[in-house]
Amino acid sequence: SKLLRGSVLEIYEDVMASSARARNLIKMAKLCMFFLLVLHYLSSFWFLVGHTQASELGSAEISWVTSYMLGDDDTSSLTSEEILASGFEGATSVDELDLWPKYVTSMYWAITTMSSVGYGDITPKSDTERVFAFFAMAISGTCYGFLLGNIAAVVGYVDAHTRMQHERMEVIATYMGQRSFPEGLQRRIKRFSRNFYAERSA
Repeated sequence: SKLLRGSVLEIYEDVMASSARARNLIKMAKLCMFFLLVLHYLSSFWFLVGHTQASELGSAEISWVTSYMLGDDDTSSLTSEEILASGFEGATSVDELDLWPKYVTSMYWAITTMSSVGYGDITPKSDTERVFAFFAMAISGTCYGFLLGNIAAVVGYVDAHTRMQHERMEVIATYMGQRSFPEGLQRRIKRFSRNFYAERSA
């Protein structure tokens, strides 16, 4: 197993050292995985807080879970038709609901919070939920800024590299025009140069 790990690591290092395109793709993949991981934990803990509040407070008060998914609150943002369409129909407690609608709803809140959209249809109903939402907004906002900054850096690198290739091709074309190269030879040189720079950038 150590030999296998060493071989995989060596291949990874070779790819990272020899291919700018592979480095950018791997970096983008890492950013996407980081983004999904943050969303997963935010949504999971957001549901955990709401479910714990609903279990502890019972019918005396409500949480975002009971308000949004079960419509226990008079000011619930979902109409009866929307509850039927959302996968929450027929449930009298959160534990009766399927895992998928609960996860999707929590993930939806996490995405709107991280992106600062905040539609307002899912809102905290207790001080505990408000405190968690406060920290979630701070953490997710920081992560979102980090994500956008790294994506912009990758795109900027690709744009700069592409611009450099175009400038080199323009220099070659200008030189061939000044030296009155035959049209057929110019096309072959341009084709060769494009392939050459494409292989170097790969």
